[in-house]
Amino acid sequence: MKKRKDWPETKSQDKLKIAAALRKYRIESGLSQDYVGKYLGISRSAYTYYEIAKTMPTVFQLISLSKLYHVSLEILLQNEDFSYLNQRVKRKAGLQIVQKSAPENETSKTAVS
Repeated sequence: MKKRKDWPETKSQDKLKIAAALRKYRIESGLSQDYVGKYLGISRSAYTYYEIAKTMPTVFQLISLSKLYHVSLEILLQNEDFSYLNQRVKRKAGLQIVQKSAPENETSKTAVS
């Protein structure tokens, strides 16, 4: 089986999170799998595979889905570090790149004698 170049290897847990989010937002939007498949230019069964985590949508399909469902790409992916999205791809798509800052370390208080 030929590996897709547009999506890095993902962990099964991440695939399941993305699949669940796709299903959740499709149902909340009141759309059918057939409609969403046609919107993406794919068959209903191909879209169904996205919702059961058998295959993964391309980055550009995820961008289209986030627009269709009126949610940000970050929310759709439910992934804090967004490592699956190459910054260059996000720039090309005109998306704002959000850098998550490291949590500030509390300075330890020491008694000075």
